[in-house]
Amino acid sequence: MLWLNGQFCDPETASVSVFDRGFMFGDGVYEVIPVRAGQPFRLEAHLVRLAASLEATRIRSTLAQDAWHALIMDALARSGEIYGQIYVQITRGVAEHRSHDVEEMTPTELVMVQPSTPHTLEPLTLTVCEDYRWLRGDIKSTSLIAATLLRVQARERGTMDALMHRGGIVTECTSSNVFAVFGDTVVTPPANQHILHGITRSTVLGLRDLTVTLTERTLTLAELMSADEVFVTSSNQGVRPVASIDDRVFRTTAPRTLEISAALEGQMTAQT
Repeated sequence: MLWLNGQFCDPETASVSVFDRGFMFGDGVYEVIPVRAGQPFRLEAHLVRLAASLEATRIRSTLAQDAWHALIMDALARSGEIYGQIYVQITRGVAEHRSHDVEEMTPTELVMVQPSTPHTLEPLTLTVCEDYRWLRGDIKSTSLIAATLLRVQARERGTMDALMHRGGIVTECTSSNVFAVFGDTVVTPPANQHILHGITRSTVLGLRDLTVTLTERTLTLAELMSADEVFVTSSNQGVRPVASIDDRVFRTTAPRTLEISAALEGQMTAQT
């Protein structure tokens, strides 16, 4: 199911101008919203983050937040998806010609609903990489070339993704937030401008009745390598355990990770 610039249309025939700023410059923002039991998970939180990205990039949407909510619910109902994801993208729009100058233009707006597969607990393998992305990781930008190159670098080293750091301070992976388990304490880097403020991340931090304490603080690479367990979170992956970071091997039967994963799935089921 696809909605583009005010109307529902066939994905096979939908088109965007080559002069769209999203195509030319990656000048846009996006959101990915999980669908469980036919309902979007934490839709309002995703819309708040979308609004923050729009404000930070000075992109003006044609729709208010309540209108986005109604549109997304309509698109989801039309799609009939029970387990899937909703993709929302807004670019600055179509310019008269390619130029770095920013002019007044109508944004290009897209909503797409598609199926997805249930979360997998297949452990991730990671490799340590210097985080050389720009300094506004909190903006969910469509400009993902740096993250793409970092993941390519990880794949070239025989692992699945990059574990990034800045000067020995852990940030995140290319499309997920990082958590480390130390005994009965679970630590994740603080939500500053260097990382995406993940909705699944914040949901995990808000879980109750766990046997562990969840906390946000600066996490060094050396500390992370000494953790009992490591896992990542994202809308697409839920809670996913890490099997190794370079030569450091972690437990694949990770009790704290499994507990948090089960609690998250319970929360998602309850909120739908």
